[in-house]
Amino acid sequence: MTSIQVRVEPAPCLAQAHSDWDSEGHSLSCRVVYPPRAPEPPSLAGILDLRFGLTPQPLYIVSGTFTLTLDATRRFESIDGYDNPLRWQQSLLEPVDGAAAVAYLDAAFDSSGHFTEPQTPVAHYDRTAARLRLIWAPASRWHRISREFALGVDELGWLTQIDLQDLRVPALG
Repeated sequence: MTSIQVRVEPAPCLAQAHSDWDSEGHSLSCRVVYPPRAPEPPSLAGILDLRFGLTPQPLYIVSGTFTLTLDATRRFESIDGYDNPLRWQQSLLEPVDGAAAVAYLDAAFDSSGHFTEPQTPVAHYDRTAARLRLIWAPASRWHRISREFALGVDELGWLTQIDLQDLRVPALG
């Protein structure tokens, strides 16, 4: 289990995600693009922010060599990482099943918007399914953010796993 709490809202449809592996840099990335939201009426704070050019800053969660980026509402935006895939455990991973959701992550962010998760996940890769799963602890349920990306949580809503599909890593076959 991590120190990262996951709050979800049902999503009317799945977001779009794209995972990529850079063999030269030994790095992975997955970006999530959500469907457009209905515009909200402007608030006084929003009007002042626009007038003075203030933009909400993203938040960052670091765990080992992986960084999760959240938008100002704490909605998951991306995961990036640098790792040696030869150290990943080769596994046959079961597909995950979960309802479409928008996930918001919460942690003890510092004043700069950063949080470092003390536990490092164990990476499991299923080359047949082109699936990478980062595992901190067992998941009791899953939230599907996109077809290619899901978050696993325990019974109390703590983040325990991240599942990335369609991630082809040539070095692993």
